[in-house]
Amino acid sequence: MATPIAKILKKLDMTALALSDALDLSDTTVYKWTYSKARQGTGGNIPPKYHRPIMRLAKKKKVELTPSDFVAL
Repeated sequence: MATPIAKILKKLDMTALALSDALDLSDTTVYKWTYSKARQGTGGNIPPKYHRPIMRLAKKKKVELTPSDFVAL
């Protein structure tokens, strides 16, 4: 099962580095979302404070994201 960050990067057709640039975040911040918890990452989860900026970016790119895209099922 794909993690939330993997699903969103795929839908946005972006790399973690491109997403970090688009959101004006450090690349380390976004890369941590892709790392397992054992590697000091978030296990694929995106912290809630970044959900709205990502939703705005998706809207700008005309990509449909839903709240369920941010949840690991």
